[in-house]
Amino acid sequence: MPEFVNKFPIKKKQLIKAISANKNNLNKIASVVHPLVRDKMRVFLKKNQNEDMVILDIPLLIENKLNKKKDILIYVKSDKKKIIRRLKKRPNFNEKVLRRLKENQSLISKKKRLADYIVDNNDSIKVMKKKIRFIKNKILHERNNT
Repeated sequence: MPEFVNKFPIKKKQLIKAISANKNNLNKIASVVHPLVRDKMRVFLKKNQNEDMVILDIPLLIENKLNKKKDILIYVKSDKKKIIRRLKKRPNFNEKVLRRLKENQSLISKKKRLADYIVDNNDSIKVMKKKIRFIKNKILHERNNT
């Protein structure tokens, strides 16, 4: 992968080129990044251990077995066309890289099955915030009553 990474800090464009060129490069990148994500997550959770609730937004949470049995999982579903439209607005969007990343993801049916809650993200931000507040209050209420 040295042919793609020629200086530090590594730029997103370099990673995109590496992943586009060879799907094995994604595994190489993941082998470096995932331990760092685990460490940062551990530090974050320790720092916030006295909070009533901690929310983590981690892509590939299930795939990398980062969740624990007692965790409450929320699956946020969106219309595929809307997801693609949002991704295409990003400056470094690359369809080939997107396909390679999707290959590493668990099936949506598995994620939905493991989820404690499923939230539809096809509404406005205002509606989405209401849904999240509702779930947050429900979780806190259930925890306080057990």
